[in-house]
Amino acid sequence: MSQDVEDLKAGTRRVFDLMRDGEWHSPEAIEMAAGENGVPARGGARRMRDLRAIPGVTVERKSIGGRKFRYRMTMRAFNQGRLFRL
Repeated sequence: MSQDVEDLKAGTRRVFDLMRDGEWHSPEAIEMAAGENGVPARGGARRMRDLRAIPGVTVERKSIGGRKFRYRMTMRAFNQGRLFRL
């Protein structure tokens, strides 16, 4: 998995770094992380798809009412087969 993370493009890597805490994050926070110099990137959903493609990574979504959601990322420890937060 470490090689997969090293190969991420800059915007996706910033989203990974935000999400790695295992906490729930808003789409706005994800877009800000994907952007540069305080300018949000509209491709937050694409960055989430890129993260889901990493073996052992799960991106969860929960509704906070209406069509609003929060997202969190968990990763599976391959040697123990359990979820953990980095």
